[in-house]
Amino acid sequence: MIVADYSAEVDFERLEDVMAILDIRDEFGQNSFYLSFEEDYPYLVLDVNHLYVVAHYFEKEGCVYVAQAETKNADVAEYTIFRQGTIEEFDAHREFILDMHKAKLIVEDFFLYKECSKRISWYSLLK
Repeated sequence: MIVADYSAEVDFERLEDVMAILDIRDEFGQNSFYLSFEEDYPYLVLDVNHLYVVAHYFEKEGCVYVAQAETKNADVAEYTIFRQGTIEEFDAHREFILDMHKAKLIVEDFFLYKECSKRISWYSLLK
């Protein structure tokens, strides 16, 4: 699996190595991870703000899903700012903000099966 973040792109063969890199943050507690294989699709993007994550799954051209939180975490503000790449910011509603544990389950399934995790609900952004 190829994993790219703000600073590097690395090809990993072991799930444990992929999971370890997901703990890397910049000086502001943020990072953005692009996870893929040799093909253009599918790929997974995790935008991280400290312990919280917004996950997008790109199945094919024009087919994008965002992971939905199963419960609304009272500790999360209604909207939280995340960064894609090093500059671009976006506001995410708490309905789409996961904790890192859930995000790692998504990554595990993507690594093992090369498809969207069935352990969480997904919302289609393009209807």
